[in-house]
Amino acid sequence: MGGGVNFSRIDVGSADDTNVGLNLLAGAESLKGRIHPFAEARLIIGDGSRFQLAAGLNITLSAH
Repeated sequence: MGGGVNFSRIDVGSADDTNVGLNLLAGAESLKGRIHPFAEARLIIGDGSRFQLAAGLNITLSAH
């Protein structure tokens, strides 16, 4: 679990825009074996809020 602040700035020609928002995330990962699955959910709160899901495989290259 975690959280943070995001900051973005766009400056194109005479138009510029600055946004500050909040990130909230939670994830899980199995640490069994050399190849193990993970999943993450992220909520980005701000101008144009969105929700993201991510999943994949982590490959351990050396002993941990």
